[in-house]
Amino acid sequence: MRGFLRKVLYTRGVSPSRLPLVATEKFPRRLIRRIEGRDIFPLIALEALPALRAHLDEVEAEAILQAREMGASAEDIAQALGITRQGAYYKMKALERAESADNKDADDDITLTLPDTETTRRENG
Repeated sequence: MRGFLRKVLYTRGVSPSRLPLVATEKFPRRLIRRIEGRDIFPLIALEALPALRAHLDEVEAEAILQAREMGASAEDIAQALGITRQGAYYKMKALERAESADNKDADDDITLTLPDTETTRRENG
């Protein structure tokens, strides 16, 4: 991450305060509060964990895509996430597949125009 920050932010004149914001909704503080109360209500904390994990997965995916758009390499992303470069490639490939599947679903819509029944009757009649 540090290499990426030096390479991209400082060489291109972008200050860290002007970075694009992640589009994910505000961090779910209600989930954090439920987890913080795990000493008193451990089951409530456990119930909050899956929702928090899902939110973090969304944040991670958006951050990876934004980093790639800004020119970060797989090695930069891997270092920032604390994983191997191959792990970063795997995550980026999964995001590409998910994105292309979303686009494919949008392209699969078929528009069918049926002839007007009155026009058809006149032509046949």
